[in-house]
Amino acid sequence: MRFFTISLSLAASALTAVFAESNVTSEELAVRDNGFKVNYYTDGGCTDYLVSIFPFTDDSCYGYQYTGDNSANIVNCDAPAGSDCVCTFYVQDDCLGAGQSVGYSGADCTSNFGRGFLSMRCLYV
Repeated sequence: MRFFTISLSLAASALTAVFAESNVTSEELAVRDNGFKVNYYTDGGCTDYLVSIFPFTDDSCYGYQYTGDNSANIVNCDAPAGSDCVCTFYVQDDCLGAGQSVGYSGADCTSNFGRGFLSMRCLYV
C-alpha cells in the first residue's frame, strides 16, 4: 500500500509539472478539442489511420510531423455557418516550400506519399 501511495503522489506531481511547463489554460484545451479534427494516415489515400490532432484555426504554423505520415484530411469541421475549415500541409518546416490545401467540404485528402508533411496551418474561410 505504501508503494502505491508514493507512486500515485509522484504521478500527480509529474502531471502538474507538465501543465505548468506547457502554460496551457483550460480555455485553450477547450478550443483544441472543439470539433476541428485532422487525421494523418500512413498511406497516400487517407485510409490507413495514424493519428488525430485538434489544431487551432488562427492560421498559425505548426510543426506537426509524424513518422510514417503520407496523407492527411479534415475529418470534422466546426466552422460557423457559411464558413469552411481549410488546412494547408507543407513539405518543409515552418510552413515553407510546396503546400497542399484541403478543405472539409472540398478536396478531402492531401498526399505527399513517401515524404510526408513537416508543418501545417488551418483556418476558417
